[in-house]
Amino acid sequence: MNGRRDSFEIELVLQRSKELIGMGLEAENAALLRKARTDHPESIELCLQTAIAVSTDAPEEADELLRTAARLADSDPNLLTRCANLMLSLGALNDAEAVIKSIGGLAPQGGFILEWEFVHHMGRLALLREEFETAEQALSAAFRANPAAPEFGEELARLYKHLGRADDALAVIDEALEHNPDDRYLARVRHEVLESSDSPD
Repeated sequence: MNGRRDSFEIELVLQRSKELIGMGLEAENAALLRKARTDHPESIELCLQTAIAVSTDAPEEADELLRTAARLADSDPNLLTRCANLMLSLGALNDAEAVIKSIGGLAPQGGFILEWEFVHHMGRLALLREEFETAEQALSAAFRANPAAPEFGEELARLYKHLGRADDALAVIDEALEHNPDDRYLARVRHEVLESSDSPD
């Protein structure tokens, strides 16, 4: 098969996958993606989407798929960031740490944004390991460097909420919302903080 045909077939699979997810057909979606992975073993997107699809029923398979995706991504910081995000979400902290460090190695040539993505991910990793002081240092540094990145504000606010620092959490969220007024995730975190602290809106 040539590259164009491969890309076309993968796009069709991903489109069908979205349809199956929309219909709540999770098992059928996982089967579709697994078959496509066999046909297109070098597709990073299929690795990532299959990992998501099987993560609940087959977490070890999902972990292996994410390691494969990270290997295939090699030195692409955007793809490696997606791998790290999924690894953190699935609790594969050691794998995530290795990928995050590889992102850090790319940061000098990747510029300002990539550098703070690295710091942010190190903060997330520390937070999941309950290393709260380290997490605060990294997450707050990333947010101060780039408050317009909504995920930076969201993660820092969630940390402050967890630590019972509602005023700090609200200050971060409000600053982040100034840059992203329509971000529903930031708005949801703000609502959660207000509910948990019984603060007046």
